[in-house]
Amino acid sequence: MKIISLCGDDNCGKTTSIKYLLCKILHEHENARSIYWYKNLTEQEILDSMHGKRGRLHDNITTIVDLDGIAIGITSFGDDVGTLRLKFSRFQKFGCKIYVCASHPEPKMQKALAEYVSKSEDLILVEKSRAACAEDYEQENKAAADALYDVLMECVREIKGEISDKN
Repeated sequence: MKIISLCGDDNCGKTTSIKYLLCKILHEHENARSIYWYKNLTEQEILDSMHGKRGRLHDNITTIVDLDGIAIGITSFGDDVGTLRLKFSRFQKFGCKIYVCASHPEPKMQKALAEYVSKSEDLILVEKSRAACAEDYEQENKAAADALYDVLMECVREIKGEISDKN
């Protein structure tokens, strides 16, 4: 199992970046499907939630994406260890091979994340900082989503390689 964590301080855009990541996955991979605890989310529903049409911009999400037969758990929660553990336990039940989450840089959060991986290289931190001015928020959040996507796709390729090696 791999954990990819978007790590940053409060209100730096982690939730929005993770929503952009989910949109990119759904847009780039025609066969990808997002299951939100029995409800399919479309790319438009996610975008609507980000722009105030349904919910608020900063509303957290938790979903599971099936990408070419690999289950990926994605959550923007990461403010506290207890909530993250709850989300991860759900991901385990669904057989997720990769978890993507938000997290704060504090040591207790990083220690909690490390408890879920067997090797330290299976915990991948992607740093997220807040844009210097409001005009740059969207661009910065999309750049963070792109960075997450690149790491995620590398993990997917690695897992696919492991699966084909076993066959």
